[in-house]
Amino acid sequence: MKLLCSIGVVLVVLGLTPSVLGVTERYTIAVVPMGTTHQYWKQLHAGALKAQAELQAEGVTVEILWKGPLREDDRDQQVQVVENFMARRVSGIVLAPLDTRALARPVEQAVQAGIPVVIVDSPLASAAPVSTIATDNYAGGRIAGKRLGELLEGKGNVILMRVQVGSASCEAREAGFLDEIAASFPDIRVISSNQHGGATRNTALNASQNLLTRFGREVHAATSLPTSPPRPACWWRWAMPVSAVAR
Repeated sequence: MKLLCSIGVVLVVLGLTPSVLGVTERYTIAVVPMGTTHQYWKQLHAGALKAQAELQAEGVTVEILWKGPLREDDRDQQVQVVENFMARRVSGIVLAPLDTRALARPVEQAVQAGIPVVIVDSPLASAAPVSTIATDNYAGGRIAGKRLGELLEGKGNVILMRVQVGSASCEAREAGFLDEIAASFPDIRVISSNQHGGATRNTALNASQNLLTRFGREVHAATSLPTSPPRPACWWRWAMPVSAVAR
């Protein structure tokens, strides 16, 4: 994640037009994560600061402005953050959009205003950004499906607890997971794949408990594929249903 953001900051600077990019110019790069409390996004912040230090060592004056929503499901707040940075006329924006569609319009408005935008982590439903830097989430989902199928030795009932509506990275992983199970493990049945855990510990726990209450006697394994890897302290939030693998 540090690398993604470092590259994103550099691309924003390189994306500035010659009329803007001057030897003595001071650049303000806004970095907008999906959330600000999770360790995953703190790594993104560290990557942005690393890029800032590297650019300054080369004589390019860059200031990183870090701001995002507290929760990873607060679309309105993230839209407002992007709009506020646009109003401040920052030099560029690095954005990890928590909703592939809701953030498209404010990004397009920023680009129209002459502010280059680089997308990191999760794709945006727009051609406006200078670049998008992300892992192959669909392939990651297929890898997860393959591993779970192997653990079950090709047979059993599986639950996929989705993360949240609008998260392109999560939706791609979920699609990859389901496609791999369908293609490679005909004797594995996905008995639930339409429930969402949401972006918080409590919503994910409640969704997990509801699924186990409903399917506990027939499920053999379950998975969820969040954007942010769970903290060690709350790993049980995601792993608890997977205890069924041991049956």
